[in-house]
Amino acid sequence: MNLQQLKTLITAGESENLEFKNSTGQRTAAMKAVCGMLNGLGGFVLFGVTDKGGLRGQDINANTMETIYAQLGRIDPPAFPDIETVTLENGKSVIVLRVTDGGGVYTYDGRPYIRTGPTTRVMPWEEYERRLMERLHSTRRRENEPVPGARLSVPALPELQPELLRSKVISWPMRRFQASKISKPPVSNCSAQ
Repeated sequence: MNLQQLKTLITAGESENLEFKNSTGQRTAAMKAVCGMLNGLGGFVLFGVTDKGGLRGQDINANTMETIYAQLGRIDPPAFPDIETVTLENGKSVIVLRVTDGGGVYTYDGRPYIRTGPTTRVMPWEEYERRLMERLHSTRRRENEPVPGARLSVPALPELQPELLRSKVISWPMRRFQASKISKPPVSNCSAQ
């Protein structure tokens, strides 16, 4: 991102997808915003921009970046926003965190966050639980779980056997199945009294 692109981005003001922080001294609040954006549609967190959109920048060194990476390490599951710096005319820099849509449920220090307009708040428990269930639905549904002791069997219907025997995929199990006696299920003699 260059300086002109940064200025254009800032003119929109803070929103659900854009958060301004004066400096990395506000990194805890910034990481909550990152978490909220991961749980939403993504966005940008800018260090070195005032709440009103003023470009002030900050001095950046190796320790500055290490503290940002350390804070990002407290997001679970791990998230890796793109981080870049934009140098201002005053010689200071703005740190830009580009957050993509996480596509999951993220927490910062064990708490899930969401963005509502330009604010970040703790995600309500019901919402967190619903999102977790949606995320796990395709992989952890009861019907996808193995049943202990259950075995897969081939249909025993006599009219299906010739067709199934022609299939190379299941011809071996069918021959084995045919070797055993096929009996009809018992019919109960129930009479209405």
